[in-house]
Amino acid sequence: MKIILSLIIACISITAYSQSNMELTKSLINKYIEELNLIRGDKNLLKEYRFTNDKSNHFERLRINIALFNDFKQTDFWISKYLFEQESIWRKSEIDYDNEDVDNLYFSALLVSKYQKPEMVIKFFETKMIDFDSSIGFDGEFLLSSGKEETFKYLSESGSEIVNKIYKHIGNSIENCGYKDDDLKVWRDFKYQYFKDYILPIEDPMWFLYSMNEKELLKANFQSWIDSNNEWSESKIYRFRTFSEYLDDRESHIKSLKMILKHNNEPENGESYWAKKLREVESRNEK
Repeated sequence: MKIILSLIIACISITAYSQSNMELTKSLINKYIEELNLIRGDKNLLKEYRFTNDKSNHFERLRINIALFNDFKQTDFWISKYLFEQESIWRKSEIDYDNEDVDNLYFSALLVSKYQKPEMVIKFFETKMIDFDSSIGFDGEFLLSSGKEETFKYLSESGSEIVNKIYKHIGNSIENCGYKDDDLKVWRDFKYQYFKDYILPIEDPMWFLYSMNEKELLKANFQSWIDSNNEWSESKIYRFRTFSEYLDDRESHIKSLKMILKHNNEPENGESYWAKKLREVESRNEK
């Protein structure tokens, strides 16, 4: 009876924790939308989100992109286009920043593709051609995200010199297009699934806080998240390590690394990557 009661209490606690965090992320996104509304009312504010050599403004743009996605309005194309262009400029600069993720380039592209503006095919292609990594990582399907008919119609009427290069990549007509309609649908569904942590309702609130660089909020909820996990899957163990390192929580970092080693059946005193990482973290002085 005591065991059953304990399980019920644990389930109630986990449910309450999950609901609390869902409300937290919803509140955060509403805060981002309020920031977006200021831009909607004053276009001059948008320049504060531009990329510069001194400040990437990566997370600032990501938060507005999150707001645009969750409060989508067709009239916001000019905002979305600007944010995407700034991500491209950042990528072109080859300047790296610690703790910042290139995924926002691809999320920006997915967002701006929602506006169904065929002229974006040129911007997308230019971004894809920035460097080798962009060529591989930036999906060619983005070039046709406004639909084949509209895309090829736009290209046929465009006077841009880049059109023939685009044709070499996607084909020079609907009939000769290298991308099948079914494949394009599968790709779009996959992209939405990939970025599900940015779209309400947020399935993984803690990962959302980490992705948004909301460090203080993540720290405040970290112990509750640990306590709520009565079953540690592989993905949760690795996220435990990611959060611990991000928060500079030495004790939790050590615990997470030991959990990884146990999960992988690797000795703590071995020569694997995680065993070396464990010794490195253990050797650091307590802060």
